Amino acid sequence: MRRVGGTVVDRLIAALARQQSGYVLREQLFALGLTEDAIKHRIKRGLLIPVHRGVYAVGHVPADPKLRARGALLACGRRSALAYDSALSAWGLAPRWREPFEVIVAGCDRRPKTIRVHRSRCLLTRDIRVHYGLRVTSPALTVLHNAPKLTDRKLIRAVNELRMARRLTHEQLVDVADRFPRHPGARRVRSLFGLTTQEPDRSPFEEDWRPFARTYKLTGWRTNRHVSATASTSCSSRTY
Repeated sequence: MRRVGGTVVDRLIAALARQQSGYVLREQLFALGLTEDAIKHRIKRGLLIPVHRGVYAVGHVPADPKLRARGALLACGRRSALAYDSALSAWGLAPRWREPFEVIVAGCDRRPKTIRVHRSRCLLTRDIRVHYGLRVTSPALTVLHNAPKLTDRKLIRAVNELRMARRLTHEQLVDVADRFPRHPGARRVRSLFGLTTQEPDRSPFEEDWRPFARTYKLTGWRTNRHVSATASTSCSSRTY
């Protein structure tokens, strides 16, 4: 490709970065006509910031973790998706994002050392979703991946949150447990099948109530029930 003047090529780099959450790939810079020396010169000037192997932030590294996660996906190639802890964060089930990001790749894609990369040859189209513009493992696969490390309470809460948001069904959990029977999380996912065939509990209190009621043999209770308007009014008018 014919080399382009510095000012023009920098504008092209900036335009490309705007389309990719602030990042450009090394091969894209070569395609714009930059040489190795030209890239090194821009790195010294702070115009390009190496983030992962073959991936540069343009001008500054984004502060938003979702944008930084986009850089990790660019580094791992088109057949990659956020997985494990990073997928938990992407679905809003973790209080904060942790780095290095965790990414799963189908087959033998790129594996930068700055990213925790998991390889799988068994991923199907339904195992990957796009959420907030990020490729991420499906809610069902995310639950399977994280099941071994989550406490019972956190695992049940995550499943209930996903079900209430209509992102996860009982059938989807059965599907991933059957397709990945040797995964360390498969056994714990199967233990949830009784839970996912009933209405999801809407709060940690309800989740705690079920084992409490079984322990003390309490009966006659129901969850996820609306109190009638008459009863609500009557109760609210009492003086305690």
